[in-house]
This record gives sequence, structure tokens and C-alpha cells, in this order.
Amino acid sequence: MKITIIGPVYPYRGGIAHFSAMLAQAFSEVGHQIRVLSFRGSYPSLFYKGKSTFDNSHTPITFPSKRVLDFYNPITWVKAIRAIETDPPGVVLMAWWTPYWAFCYGFITRWLASKNIPVVYLVHNILPHERHFFDLPLTRWAVQKGDMMIALNPNEQQKMESLFPGKPAVTIPHPTYDVFLEGRPSKEEARRTLGLPPDKFIALFFGIVRPYKGLVHLLDAVKRCRDNDLPVLTLVAGEFWEDIRPTLNFIKEYGLERNILVVNRYIPNEEVNLYFSAADAFVAPYIGGTQSGALKIAMSFGMPIVATRLIAAGEAIENYPWIKIVPPGSGKDIAQALQDLLEHPWQVDGSWSAGWTWDDWVQEFEQRVMTIPGGVREPC
Repeated sequence: MKITIIGPVYPYRGGIAHFSAMLAQAFSEVGHQIRVLSFRGSYPSLFYKGKSTFDNSHTPITFPSKRVLDFYNPITWVKAIRAIETDPPGVVLMAWWTPYWAFCYGFITRWLASKNIPVVYLVHNILPHERHFFDLPLTRWAVQKGDMMIALNPNEQQKMESLFPGKPAVTIPHPTYDVFLEGRPSKEEARRTLGLPPDKFIALFFGIVRPYKGLVHLLDAVKRCRDNDLPVLTLVAGEFWEDIRPTLNFIKEYGLERNILVVNRYIPNEEVNLYFSAADAFVAPYIGGTQSGALKIAMSFGMPIVATRLIAAGEAIENYPWIKIVPPGSGKDIAQALQDLLEHPWQVDGSWSAGWTWDDWVQEFEQRVMTIPGGVREPC
């Protein structure tokens, strides 16, 4: 089948760009003809709080693409439509995570609908984590003309169904990121490279730091561990998209300089396996959000995980054998979970098959897309 994907890929950075590129590669490997239309413009600060939108990794995750779309330039929208119409695909798959692209996506979707080209929205977040008054009407306007919506977890599917009653919506779970396992170092080697102590229990918080990820509750847990004389070092690795000063002030106020290490920058691909290999546990103290790419990396590494009930249920990973689920917003419960892991470590034996693969995702998509009313242009 011919599939056109609209969404970010390299040189853009981050989990959604990684997802788009790996999905395109998975489609291609089983014989689908893939074309990726990506973006050529940057985000305004209202929507993007990071230092750069571009990936500085020496080993980027790539897939060939045509960078054509600007959110503010309808001429580029028409160019994208012309590119699609020149060689019509069976389906257009549009990555959705922000109403920043609402006018562009809505325009393209309506045009393609007039040409009977099906459009499927692959929804990472139906609404942004940090809301604005215009998010809901823009999202409704853009997405409502799509033929189908795909969520990556059941919680997000429920939100989509409540916003768009009657529109086909399905869940195909977020695959794991085994790509980062290549060249995985030993724990000792990773700690030497990162300058980390060999004798501490290291808990890892990884990824962009935003309020909904609940870092403040992990900081509280670290203080509780220190007060109980537990040798826990928490490694916070990722660029802050919130004010870093409260975190640094908390560390200073309670004398936690030896208990918390903050690496305030985007972690390039070639360093990801260092941080996950060095850690004894991954912590996802989320108090909001939908899914976590970093959590999927941790699952790929077969790591012990401490996660709030909110994110664990959303990711449908309760059957992961090395997870401790805690209530959201409770530093006390996170601290107890870390203490349990420290005093009674799990024997991780590599016997667990790390969740959904990209091939699984493609196979499920092939089955689901054939149920689109009116069908696709050509069979799978």
C-alpha cells in the first residue's frame, strides 16, 4: 500500500520525530511504499519551550522526507496537497499532538476528503499538556474531517471519543524503543563514562522536564530517602521546559547536592543508552499526560520501573514484571518503592518480551485501516 505520513522526522528532535521515522521504516520494511512530508519551519515560543527544535545527535534516527510545510504559509499546504495528488496514496497518516498545526492539517484534510483520499490521524496527544483557551476549538476543527483516529493508549482513545462522538477511534499501543539498545555498555562502564559513583543506587528521571511529569514529587522522595540514610542518587537527565530555579532551590535548601544530579540539556541519541545502562531503576512520577516514550525505552532495557498509577494504566503496562505502581502526587510512596528496590532488588533475567514491536504496530494498522468507511485506495 502507498502511505503518505505527515509529521516531524529528523532533523527535528524528540519522541514524536523518532516515532514517525521508526514507523515509516517499519512500514517500508514490510513492503509498503512510504512518503514522508515534514516541516520546514520552527515553532513559536508559545508552543515550544526548548532551546532548539533540531536534533544534534551524531547518530540520528532518520527516514527520507520532503520538508515542505510551514504552519503560517498556505502556499506550502497546497504544495503538499499537489505532491500527494501527483501519486495518490491509499491513506494519509497525520501525526497529531498540538493545535499549532490545526489550520494546516484541517485545510489539507478537507482538500483530501474532496478527492476521496482517506486521512487517519495518529494522535499522540489529542490536547496539549499545558492548555490554552483556543486548543479545543482548533483541535475539533482540524481533526473532525479525518476518517479515523488512532490513539497510542486507551485513556487517550476515551478522550478522543468524548470529543468526537461517532468517529472511528482505535488504540494501537506505543511500541518500545529497542533502537537504543545497540552498543549498550555495562553498568560499570556507563557510570565511569558519566562520572557517576559505582556504589549508589541510581534512580533515573529522563526526558523533557514539564510540570505534568511530576518531578517535584520525585524530589520529595529523594529527600525522604536521604533522611532515612538510603544511598539513593537521582539522575534528572533532560531539558527543562519549566523554570529550573525551584528545583535547584529545593536541592540547595535541603542539602541534596550529593543526592540529586541535574543534567539540564537534550540528551542526544548516542548517550541515551549510557543513562539507562547506568541506572538501577527508572522513575515516572507523572501526575498528567498520556504516554511516555522514556518509559518505553526503560521497558526495552528491561529495567525496574517506578510509575504512578496514572501513567501505568494509560500505557497498559501493568503486566510488565518489574514495575512498582504508586499513587500520583505521593513522594512518600515513591520513596517507599525505591527503598523496596534497594533492599530487595529484582533479579531481572531478560525473559520478558518487551511489549509491542513496530511490526506489531504495522500489522494492527493494516487491519484497522481496512475498516475505514469507503475503504482505502488499494489493498494491503
